Amino acid sequence: MATLAALASGCGTQAAAPKAPQPKPNTGALSVFAEGPCPTLSVAAAGKRRFVVFGDHGREFGGWLPGEAIAAAQSLVELRGGEAFRRPELLEGLPTDARGYVRGAIDLGGSAHAPWLVRTTTRYSKDKRGPLFERESNGYLFDSGWRPTTQPVTIPPRARRLPELPIDSACGTGLRWVPLTWTPTPKGGLVVAGRCDDARAANLLHTKIIVAHGQPDATSWTLSALPETDVLDGIINLDVYAPAEDNVYVSAYEPYKEPDKRLSYLAHYDGQRWRDLPLDIADGIMAITGDGAGTLWLAAGRAAYVLRKRRVEPVALPPLRFVAGAKQPELHIHDVHYLDGELWIEASYRVELPGQRGAHWASALFSTRTASAPLFCDARETAPSALVVAESRAAR
Repeated sequence: MATLAALASGCGTQAAAPKAPQPKPNTGALSVFAEGPCPTLSVAAAGKRRFVVFGDHGREFGGWLPGEAIAAAQSLVELRGGEAFRRPELLEGLPTDARGYVRGAIDLGGSAHAPWLVRTTTRYSKDKRGPLFERESNGYLFDSGWRPTTQPVTIPPRARRLPELPIDSACGTGLRWVPLTWTPTPKGGLVVAGRCDDARAANLLHTKIIVAHGQPDATSWTLSALPETDVLDGIINLDVYAPAEDNVYVSAYEPYKEPDKRLSYLAHYDGQRWRDLPLDIADGIMAITGDGAGTLWLAAGRAAYVLRKRRVEPVALPPLRFVAGAKQPELHIHDVHYLDGELWIEASYRVELPGQRGAHWASALFSTRTASAPLFCDARETAPSALVVAESRAAR
């Protein structure tokens, strides 16, 4: 377990990179953009604009009660070059708590001139059947501050003629389709991926993945079933990446299996049919992105990988800066983004904090964009003080 170093001099003790896995040098030079005891530390994009979302996701599974609200509390800053700017209008119109955090989890998107924001609040399910979480989402559009809207802000305009998703008919008799993830296409279509389940308390062990594709300006969905596979069973999580209408990737992993027991699953649609893409990695693929020209990056829990011309290699990650001791913490790499030539990798790890019992969630945000100065995030602070330049924090 890593212990967070005191920032007496504005920098931490750099330790050797972990021994496993052993990545080869990568041509894309990544650096640590931000890190620290913030359970949430992620990047968001609205056109060319970049934001860092930080705070607490609130998910601690020990001791939760049915119907209990998850105490997610998050905030955001905008990036310009390698610097982060805290603008008051970025939070105006959003419900905040006494510490200045937005109540709930934050997601941003849209264009640079017309960004949207979705705030999601979550409760644990009130009974022991069905989904573990119950979520409520509220959409906002920006106009000198965030304004609530009933518009489906996450759906591209050219996909808004599509009907409701075929939840009850997509999987066949006796089964119900559970949409798990979605992505817009560059031309304004929409791709949604999910798994089939039945109405029983125990989860369906047979894995069947259905993808619904809404072409731009279409008025109906095109449904397709992915090839059956023996590397997945029961509950799965999915991610989807669609660089074009006829070029779609779906990845999957089993969240309730130990990381060393997960197998990789990746499928590709070429406009005619779906095919499995076997990979020589022993990890479940949690997230996928790409450059649109054939290179893919995969977040796979224990490592990040790059896939070029069917050849997969681990991505080299630099050591963290603000952890003490000779051993780096074990990273959980859970998301990856490729945004206009920039690669971003999101990871979390567990730390012991001075004066507090047990292990706590911390995060690291890696990027090919270099921060002008080391950024440190501490969700125990109020929102205006949580994400700071490390040197200024040390000087207080």
